[in-house]
Amino acid sequence: MLLPSISSRVSGRGLFAAMTMLTVVSISMGSVSPLLAQASKKKEAQMVSGKVTAIEKKGKVTEWTVEVEGGDPIEITFTAKTPQLAITGKADSGFLRPGTVISAIANREGNNLAFKDYTVHLGNVPAPRMVRDRNSPVESYEFVGAIIEVDGENLRLNLGSGAFNAKMQQGSEASVQSTDPSMVPEGSQVSLEGFTKSGKFVPNKVIANLDKVISGEEYLRP
Repeated sequence: MLLPSISSRVSGRGLFAAMTMLTVVSISMGSVSPLLAQASKKKEAQMVSGKVTAIEKKGKVTEWTVEVEGGDPIEITFTAKTPQLAITGKADSGFLRPGTVISAIANREGNNLAFKDYTVHLGNVPAPRMVRDRNSPVESYEFVGAIIEVDGENLRLNLGSGAFNAKMQQGSEASVQSTDPSMVPEGSQVSLEGFTKSGKFVPNKVIANLDKVISGEEYLRP
């Protein structure tokens, strides 16, 4: 009986390996194709601008009607979770009272955290914290906390890890970050981010930048 030559056996093994590799690649491509198809079907978020023309509050639920250019009015119902709402604007010093949550960048000056400009947080507020900036040449911190006491420019703050003394510098300015839809008056311009579903635009994020300075006395009035 004649045995196959060494070269024949090597060639056979090489052919088998090549066929095996092609089979694996074919199977892999077959499994990837549906993923590529799904990715291609994924829609990008759309942005539209409009004006709030009507506001109605029913208990804890607020409803807006937003008129958009060249489209039907969009009805938005705000609940505790949806849609996401981001309101920004300027505030006055009337928010500086116990219970208000503020954030700022502060430098350590003796036993005080000295800060100038600050942000008032309303609605869903961030958790209290104090984080040191290790890249700063001075002892600097970013903090978020609720006001415990106010005495002129001197504040006592709850920063989560304890109570700290803080001093507000002269010439400070306040801004607002809020998730409270009641802050937005009729006639305000807003931006909506979302998707079109069954021919209807469904917003999942609403952005409002208020022009008027927000009064703490009016907003916090019982």
